Amino acid sequence: MGAIFRFLPILEPFRAYFGITLEDDERSAREKIAGRMLLLDQSFGEALPGAVRLPRGERSTAPGAAPRPEARQRQLFGVMRRVIQSVSETQPTVTLVEDLHWLDAASAEFLEHMVDARAGRRSLLLLNFRLEYRAEWMQKSWYRRSR
Repeated sequence: MGAIFRFLPILEPFRAYFGITLEDDERSAREKIAGRMLLLDQSFGEALPGAVRLPRGERSTAPGAAPRPEARQRQLFGVMRRVIQSVSETQPTVTLVEDLHWLDAASAEFLEHMVDARAGRRSLLLLNFRLEYRAEWMQKSWYRRSR
């Protein structure tokens, strides 16, 4: 899959959280992300440059050296982990991610971080997938399977 399609299945919950719609242009999406993150926790200020590109999977056009893909991915995982944990401190959350059996490798790794970020939090992560789907997080003590 091309870079633009990475993370698409699991970005939808984040788009919904930030209130981003298909009608939003880049500036509007960035403003929504920045505003919501700063309201959640002022310390997110330093994470904003990387986070504001997340919901559309865009590449930075800012001058200067772009971070390596691995570093950018780690940054995104870290920011989203902090968002998940910060939100669950103020309110219970429910997130639905569907059709895990179609996930690309990057999305599967991102999902692993989403699962770990919810440990011990007031957060419910609902996932659906075909019976043959397997992932390491299914071995976690807090994982429950329902048919």
